[in-house]
Formats: sequence, C-alpha cells, structure tokens
Amino acid sequence: MFFDEVGYVFVSVNVFKNLVNILYSRELSKKIRSAQMARNEEYLYGDARYGYEKSPEDKHWLVVDPEVARKIFTMAAGRLWL
Repeated sequence: MFFDEVGYVFVSVNVFKNLVNILYSRELSKKIRSAQMARNEEYLYGDARYGYEKSPEDKHWLVVDPEVARKIFTMAAGRLWL
C-alpha cells in the first residue's frame, strides 16, 4: 500500500519536472534566436522608431526616412526643438 502511494507521487513529480523542462527549453530557444538575429543586426520589433522605416525588400532591416531626417536636421540647424 505504501509503495503504491509513493509510486504515484513519484510519477506526478516527474511529470511536473518534465513540463517545467519543456517550458524552459522553449523560452531558451526564443532567447537564443532573438540574440542571433540581433547579432546579425536584424530588426525584430513591430514598428520602426521615429526617423526610420522598414525596408521594402526585407522587413528585418531599417532604412532612414529622408523626410524625417531632413526635418530633424533643419530643426537642429535653426535651433528649433520639439
């Protein structure tokens, strides 16, 4: 009787540990992929920052938006800030 109870507890602990290991592996895989893409200087996020736009050829690259860059340099030259 005691062995059966211990056996059931042992199995449930192993199932829980297995689930935790699977979730950890998935999270680690996402972090590694993100780091590799960042190392390759690929853009990973949804919207581009102000002054940049996503490249039409490759969505993982950013290019400078010429209109915004011209506006920023004009404001800096005239000492007009936002």
